[in-house]
Amino acid sequence: MLNSHDPNRRPAPALGSKIPWEARVPRKTIALVTDATGKVESASPSADATLGKVVGQRCVDIVDARGLDGTTVCTQTCAASCTDGTPAVEVRVKGKTWRMYCAGAGPHRTVTLAPTGEDIDGLPPLSPREKEVLILVAAGLTNARIARRLDLSRATVRTHIEHILSKLRVRSRSAAVARAMASGMLEG
Repeated sequence: MLNSHDPNRRPAPALGSKIPWEARVPRKTIALVTDATGKVESASPSADATLGKVVGQRCVDIVDARGLDGTTVCTQTCAASCTDGTPAVEVRVKGKTWRMYCAGAGPHRTVTLAPTGEDIDGLPPLSPREKEVLILVAAGLTNARIARRLDLSRATVRTHIEHILSKLRVRSRSAAVARAMASGMLEG
């Protein structure tokens, strides 16, 4: 359980609050942050442009992703079962094919839809240790917990996270997770 007094823990955005998504996810990528029940708390500008007004609605109701074979991917309970390590799947949403990633990040879920074939190369690769740290960030761990898990100092974890943010050209931990998921960096 996360300590509410942990200085590394940031509060979740208030429902309907604006997160400055610009430069945090590629322009055409849809990114949603939901609570554990799947209710959208925040969305990238492309989400509203593609899916309509999404904040306050349930993810399953607005995304309604289908597998390429037509099977239902999104369900009423998928947000509750979403974990980090859930593989990306190709889905059809609004008549287009997307790579969909769903991940749990503490009490929140991140749903990222990246257009297939979108060029998001040009980002420097993460080192194996940076990737390991980012996976733990995506799981909602604080710097202190990551340090304990990997047997590192907090300063070393902080340095890895600074390098991750720089390489992914983002300013926050959640933006790094979204960018890495959209680019496929957290796969395999």
